[in-house]
Amino acid sequence: MSSGGRRAPALAAGLGALLVALVVNHTAADAARFASGYAACKQAVREDAAAWLRSSTPPGAAFSISDAGLVPARAQRPAVDQMMLNEPELQELHAASVGRKVDHVYESRPLVLMLAGRDADRFVPRYGVDAAIAADPRFAGYALAHVSSADCGYTLFAFRQSRTTR
Repeated sequence: MSSGGRRAPALAAGLGALLVALVVNHTAADAARFASGYAACKQAVREDAAAWLRSSTPPGAAFSISDAGLVPARAQRPAVDQMMLNEPELQELHAASVGRKVDHVYESRPLVLMLAGRDADRFVPRYGVDAAIAADPRFAGYALAHVSSADCGYTLFAFRQSRTTR
């Protein structure tokens, strides 16, 4: 066999490995770029929601939210964690049912229900707990007050207690 015939499989393997490396590296870079952009988009939505809470609710007014991280930290208002992950009750109850989480939110009597959605034009719940809160009859005591959104499929809807339910 000629030396060219022996080099062909090695050359093909080398080119194949190079191609795979280029595709993986390109795909990983695209994924990282997308994740970074998506995280920044969600952060902008959360920053807007926190700013609205600071400017539109009195100090000390409680609000509820499923994504209980940046918004409670920046809103300077007491937050009720709709997922109950940051609530002392979780230590006693362990995993609470969706019904228990909904009751916990309404029993806390927040001035604002901050619900996460997928569509800026209408409330399409992102989380099951948010859907259950909106489906509960007590939700009728709240009205849409503000929408924080960006072009990434993540929206926060602020529903404020109506004057008749306070």
